[in-house]
Amino acid sequence: MKNKLVIVILVFVFCFLSRLLFVNSNVFFFDGDEAIVALMGLDILDGNFPIYFYGQNYGLSIVEALLISFGILLFGTTMLAVKLPMLLLWSGSVALMALSFFKLLKQNKVATALFVAVMALSPTWLVWSMKARGGYLTSFFFTSLILYLLIQYKERMKAIIWLVIGLSLALVYEAQPIWLPCLLPVTAYFLWEQKGGLAEKAKSVGAFILGAGVPLAAFAYVKSTIEVAWDTPKPNFLKRLELLADLPHLLLKNLGGNYFLSTNYEPSNKSYATIFVVVFLILAAFAIARAIKEKKLSLSLVFLLASMFSFSGFLVKSEPRYLLPFFGFAVFTMVSVFREMENENVRKGILGGLVILCLMGLAALPNFNKYSFVNMSLTEVDKQIKNDEAVMDKLIRKFKAEGVKYVFTTNEFLQYQLNYMSNKELLVIGRKDRCRTPENIDAIMAAYPEHASEFAIIGYNFRYGYTGKIPMVDNKIFYIIRPDKQTLEQVGFFKEVVEVES
Repeated sequence: MKNKLVIVILVFVFCFLSRLLFVNSNVFFFDGDEAIVALMGLDILDGNFPIYFYGQNYGLSIVEALLISFGILLFGTTMLAVKLPMLLLWSGSVALMALSFFKLLKQNKVATALFVAVMALSPTWLVWSMKARGGYLTSFFFTSLILYLLIQYKERMKAIIWLVIGLSLALVYEAQPIWLPCLLPVTAYFLWEQKGGLAEKAKSVGAFILGAGVPLAAFAYVKSTIEVAWDTPKPNFLKRLELLADLPHLLLKNLGGNYFLSTNYEPSNKSYATIFVVVFLILAAFAIARAIKEKKLSLSLVFLLASMFSFSGFLVKSEPRYLLPFFGFAVFTMVSVFREMENENVRKGILGGLVILCLMGLAALPNFNKYSFVNMSLTEVDKQIKNDEAVMDKLIRKFKAEGVKYVFTTNEFLQYQLNYMSNKELLVIGRKDRCRTPENIDAIMAAYPEHASEFAIIGYNFRYGYTGKIPMVDNKIFYIIRPDKQTLEQVGFFKEVVEVES
């Protein structure tokens, strides 16, 4: 018990120290989708209880929103209130993985420390470890919890453990199901390996089904009451087969820590990603060779299969974030191979490979100070970002001084950022057909006839034929205070659909 507590404390400290470099960098500002989860945290403090990411009946985000609500109580509507709770959630996930490593590696402290360092220092999770992105970190946490329970209690899997595993699996599915396919072979393996006869296994299966079934039924009812603006992403097998050649490129982007496939705003860290894949493939070959030689299903082969199942995210969309589960399950594959390896020289070689990965991850850390893809504006002006939180603060203070209370933005993501940063003192809307806070639309449209003098327009690029001088905040965001009706018409305030900036 003492060893476990020490591991958890050390993991949290290490994870936090590895992210201190980014507290004053561009990566610490939130994008528009993160701002939505931050708004959910504010709404919880107002007495509401949002379950899913606004505008969707998928992406269970209540865990992240709850944590952010505590962050807001401590730090106000700041970036710390959003990012710090997410780092806590991610660090908790890594701590659970560390305990699983420690168990699998038979309390080998050096090997455990190196595998944890690989997890914490990898570019794959540098940005995502602090992202309130609507279920991703929630799903990662409960995935780590399931693996911990399976590995920790393998010899004494009681029905109550399977009940908790079932519940956790339901939460994984509801939060972000890209982790689910990876968990299925691992869960099935541990169920099969469970001691006892068929009666004992049947009892475990029953507890598991009960643990998963009841919450899934409850979530199904909740989802039926939600007005949906975004449909659940669905696999497109034929299209994905046509794009199969893009998968290696996508994987390298994912392991390098990128958010999208190609943008000038993100570091690529291609060298790290390539080395990681090479190390993984070498150890995967060991796992396959061992299974063939012994004609036995080993844990390393099961985790290798789980790693392959992580590519199911590619069937949904060609974006690096849909392959996030690969990294964690690949590391578990490496841990399992090391555990099963009897050749001491090969074991030392594996540790050497881990040291190289740690050093390369450490060397990649400064790259993320250049990370500037934050607002989803996809404009050239993003290259000039210095401190977006300060820019937003200046804009809010300007609006307060001018008596502005209602804002229309030509960029749909700015509405959520400004709503949160102003503690909802400013009511902001953007593109109406994609608005995730539709209650603001009615309030702002109703306010215009009598409160036109309290309106403003903001955005990144202004291309609507306005002839007057357009003021800017730090050459980043333009604003027009008390615009006339013609200008509001030009930017699309009165329209149902507004063309998004590109």
